[in-house]
Amino acid sequence: MRICRIFNTLPSPRNPGAGLVPYYFARYVEEPTLFVTRRTEGALPLPPHVRLVAVDTPDSTTPAGLRERIFGEQPTGRAARLLLQVRLAVRAVRGNTRFLAVAVREMLRFRPELVVCHSLKRLGYGVLAKLLLGSRLVLSLHNTTEAAALKNLPLLRWLIRLADRVVVVSAEIGRQLAPFVPRERIWVSSTGVDLAVFSDQHLPREPQLVAIGSFKWKKGYPDLLEAARIVFQRFPDHRLVIVGDGEERPAIAAAVERLGLAGRVVLTGVLPHPEVVRLLNTSRVFVMASLHEGLPKVLLEALACGTPAVVTDACNAEGIIDTTGLSVPPRDPGALAGAIVRLLAEPDLWERCSRNGPAVAAQYDWKAVVERDYRMYRELSAPPARPRPLAAGPREPVGNEAPGHRAG
Repeated sequence: MRICRIFNTLPSPRNPGAGLVPYYFARYVEEPTLFVTRRTEGALPLPPHVRLVAVDTPDSTTPAGLRERIFGEQPTGRAARLLLQVRLAVRAVRGNTRFLAVAVREMLRFRPELVVCHSLKRLGYGVLAKLLLGSRLVLSLHNTTEAAALKNLPLLRWLIRLADRVVVVSAEIGRQLAPFVPRERIWVSSTGVDLAVFSDQHLPREPQLVAIGSFKWKKGYPDLLEAARIVFQRFPDHRLVIVGDGEERPAIAAAVERLGLAGRVVLTGVLPHPEVVRLLNTSRVFVMASLHEGLPKVLLEALACGTPAVVTDACNAEGIIDTTGLSVPPRDPGALAGAIVRLLAEPDLWERCSRNGPAVAAQYDWKAVVERDYRMYRELSAPPARPRPLAAGPREPVGNEAPGHRAG
């Protein structure tokens, strides 16, 4: 099977969380593979069966005002939606002309049987391959924001119906997409964790909380800082370490000063994996205050290290967080602080969650995740056989989700 993957960037020491699905798939599946992506400085090496086409093009960030229009919940009129799509199309053409030209040229040369697009932004490339080459098209989505975008962008709703499979990281995201995609085309496949890297080293735990993630609006860092301020009133010896970087860093640093948390909150920037593993193994609680997520891989990494977690419901961690930590509603710093305080104040609860973490994380080993998806790829690319949707259970499971199973 000849597989083409189109995505934003490869993992690197500077950005170890990027592009992990393509990266681990290439490690475990030896099929002729074409990667079309942005050039990444210091990208991790790939096996010889992968042909890498790295395009010199800047990463474009959607302006806040336009982002609110795309992901906003307020209904808009037809004219407003049309104008929004025109603006997005103009931005896409201006910022991706070179990437588009290179991607089309390389796909025509490679002639893939299967094209996997990682994000709605790359969906158009896969549609071109399907129309020009007859390739099967898989769209891989990792966040809840995609469903919100589909509500406001009719053109994307039309394009997504051309996908032969839409891969989502949780059943909840699959249910959100169900109005736009036939249920039998939705495939639930979680993110993974590298158990050879992340494990419980049984180190002494320090009086600190740890958060890891890019500095983006959807990570909810203002709520996290407000929650930390409340927690420190009860546990004045603790501190919060935040690992990451990004466009919101100046605003986060300013909020630390405004809330009087200087010296109590440490912004480390991006750290290499060994240092992240050490932090997870020496912290008392891992925290995520996200407003939108898929299933965050860093949560699985924290659990693999035996670190109990407090996350928001937006992390779609149902079936995972139940025995390994606590979940609270997003945009509620008080609830977030209360859950953190409970874990810190109840040793028996902390010990139980810490003990359960590695066993839960082991169910999401990258090799098992890749093997399951590869079977789906082979079935999809073997005409005339097509995967049959599973019979719906009482809860009408989505795609490959087993009846009664709440996929994380």
